[in-house]
Amino acid sequence: MPQLDVSHFPSQLFWLALSFGILFVAVQYWFSPKIKGALKTRHRLIEKKLDEISLFQKKIEESEREREQAVLLKGEEIAEQLEKVKNLSKQLLKKEEELLNAQLKLKEEALKTKIGQQKESAEKDLEKYAQEVAKTVIQNLSAQYVPGKK
Repeated sequence: MPQLDVSHFPSQLFWLALSFGILFVAVQYWFSPKIKGALKTRHRLIEKKLDEISLFQKKIEESEREREQAVLLKGEEIAEQLEKVKNLSKQLLKKEEELLNAQLKLKEEALKTKIGQQKESAEKDLEKYAQEVAKTVIQNLSAQYVPGKK
């Protein structure tokens, strides 16, 4: 086997050292700087994106706080408006109730007057009929009872 022949060792060692040296120089001065540059660029890009993300997160948090404050303010405004509407409704209801009570009193007075008139008329008619009945009864009694006749 010629690979194990000692006379070929110096030539193989030379080519091994030369190949390893070229490979080492290529890796050290050509591949490694490119990889390091790509890693640095990648790291910078990642840092930039992380900064942008944190900025967006801060903006989102600020927007959320503003939205929550706006919701609270609107909630308070709505509560105030509801309270105003409630008060106005109570006032309108009270006025409507007063108006209805006044109308009811007027109708009650009118009915009392009408009932009073009808009562007076009925009393007059009753008195008139009572007189006629009394007269008729007296006439019938006096006709049935004739003095001296039994």
